[in-house]
Amino acid sequence: MTKLASIMAFVWTAGAAAGATGCQSGDGPTAPEPAPEPAPDRGGAGNLYAEPAIELGSSVSPAALALSYDGAAFRGGYATHDVAVVDGIIDVTPWHRDPETGQRRSGGAIGLATTAAAVGGDELSIGAGAARQVAQNIVEIPRGALVERITNREDGIEQAWRLDAPPAGGGALTVEVAVAGHRFVAATASGLHFQSERGLGFRYSHAVWRDASGAAWDIEARYEEGRIVMTVPEEILAGSAYPALLDPTVTGEQFADVPVNGTTGANSRASDAASDGTGYFLVWQDQRDSRDDDIFATRVSATGEVLDQTGIRVSGAAGVQQNPVAAFVGTGYVVAWEHVVATGNSDIAAAFVSMTGAVTQLGTIAETAANETLPAIAARGGEALLVWQDGSDVQGALLVAGLFTPAFPIAVGTNVEKEPAVSGNPGGDYLVTFTETVGTNDNVRGRLVSALGLPSGAALDLAASAAAEGASAAAFDGTNHVVAWSIVHSGTSNDIAARRVGPTGALLETAPVDVNRSAGAQLGPDLACNPGGCFVAWEDTRNLATTLRDILGAVLSPALAVTANDVPVSTFLRQQTTPAVGSAGTGYLAAWSDTRDLDTTSVRGARVDATGAVLDAAAAALTLVRSTSNYQAPAIGQTSGYFDLFFAASQVPDTNLLHVRFNGDAVQQDMTPRVVSGAPYAQLAPAATGIGAQAFAVWQDARGADRDIYGARV
Repeated sequence: MTKLASIMAFVWTAGAAAGATGCQSGDGPTAPEPAPEPAPDRGGAGNLYAEPAIELGSSVSPAALALSYDGAAFRGGYATHDVAVVDGIIDVTPWHRDPETGQRRSGGAIGLATTAAAVGGDELSIGAGAARQVAQNIVEIPRGALVERITNREDGIEQAWRLDAPPAGGGALTVEVAVAGHRFVAATASGLHFQSERGLGFRYSHAVWRDASGAAWDIEARYEEGRIVMTVPEEILAGSAYPALLDPTVTGEQFADVPVNGTTGANSRASDAASDGTGYFLVWQDQRDSRDDDIFATRVSATGEVLDQTGIRVSGAAGVQQNPVAAFVGTGYVVAWEHVVATGNSDIAAAFVSMTGAVTQLGTIAETAANETLPAIAARGGEALLVWQDGSDVQGALLVAGLFTPAFPIAVGTNVEKEPAVSGNPGGDYLVTFTETVGTNDNVRGRLVSALGLPSGAALDLAASAAAEGASAAAFDGTNHVVAWSIVHSGTSNDIAARRVGPTGALLETAPVDVNRSAGAQLGPDLACNPGGCFVAWEDTRNLATTLRDILGAVLSPALAVTANDVPVSTFLRQQTTPAVGSAGTGYLAAWSDTRDLDTTSVRGARVDATGAVLDAAAAALTLVRSTSNYQAPAIGQTSGYFDLFFAASQVPDTNLLHVRFNGDAVQQDMTPRVVSGAPYAQLAPAATGIGAQAFAVWQDARGADRDIYGARV
């Protein structure tokens, strides 16, 4: 056989069971053992066969695998599992994505609890102390002489026990783990296999006893009378340097030794932004779990730190969920979206997301035979007004004391009323704006709605010229409502205009104010305001020949003077569309749908200060969406003493080129893969060779207008 076969085992395992952040049976150095059995005959000299797969480590950061405490349990997960640690018990739930249908399904949870530990037959006291978080993805439970450590990994969890000093007395160390929720299926060379009534199951691997010197011994896991039992022989305990660790892993399976698949890392788009005044909250529709869309969210600090690396799943209901919106209501955020029931029939659904990321479903808000679409929401303190397009009318519902009222009409007439937007005055009324089609022309109108849900007065003519006007956005600046929209001017295509509306409905400008009338089209504006002014962002096509659609913006004073214009929020290659803007303090966060990676659409973002300076420009734009890392397209070159493995890893939304070395015995030399190219856009399909002590790799790269070939020496 050849060691190349062992390394290439990665080809068929990496996509289904990605590399891990901790130790696992079979990796790392081992203590001297008896000479191995001769390699079995595989059918003649020169034939290749695969040894057990070698783990390449994880390119996923601990932040993406973080465990968070919700007051009752430490919770986390990743692509193939969810995990909760509470009262000394570990609950792990498997997830699997069917590669043919794209659908994601869950298995039942397996419960694991350390029930006994003994040395030489003498029981150790293992009562569970208070769980403590020692790293983002690691929780420890003191158990007398032992410390139990639970590590959330990319492919599952590691359950480990640390012994800080040699045990008193003689004899072997035995650890027992009770199992609940799954039935035992089989024991194989890889470990113990369990299955839930819902089909999916787990593999509990054989363990490794690993001491402080780096020496390691394989320890068999056995299943006896409803318990997992692992025994470290006395001679190994006596010869170990301390502290030492016993560390099996728990990974999801479809069947014995057939791992579950993770999520797709696919398109994310159609974002909305909200703020609690100090940080930001972003929502979007996401295809990571299936070809349908779900609703995800993340919190972002004022300094641009993405606090929920893999996102908060707001809704994973069956079918398509799309066009989400969000507003801060004092104790958390209300999120609303379209739930597509059938072609031409959507409803409006909603959920509440607490400040810690806990999600409470609020149910279906609008569910009629009409097509309810394009929700918009604004808050006034702890209440909110949700509006939507209902066929050819505009309807609304109030959020009061955490519940939505029945729907009520806001704009109902013989004309078509569409594309609603809303802003909220904490001390007064809401302003609902919408596009009204009069004959063949679109105009922008508005209407005040009281805190009791009563439309007040006649509709306001915000923009009623002979030009086509529509796609309005609205926000409150602390004194007045501010509205921006797109207007068609002869010779310049679509442009951006704005107008203020006083608290009682007075139009404060005699005519709309031109915000931007540049060449090309300015489309789909959104804006956010604070007492110091507003920032409005839009899609812009002036550079269509070079960068396609860009996101540009303008800073407006409280008097609607334009103090900074053509702010380059994102002018990267390819299309950036559908901007959303939030305000925290005196600054802003803009988010948009971005196709810079060619293969996927992702949600990116950038902060903008009160002067219009972009704080996260161009390649430094914030990556607001991350799901899982899919490893693909491996290539191998051989250098002096090493096999050099290059592969593409979907550091969602980018795909980067990584590198790992193996020595002549197929032992991995780089436990954390090295990044050969982490450039913006996608790096794909590498090929590699070696010359002396150097490896050379080439790959497809999407950073240019078309795919190009780049290369690097390692």
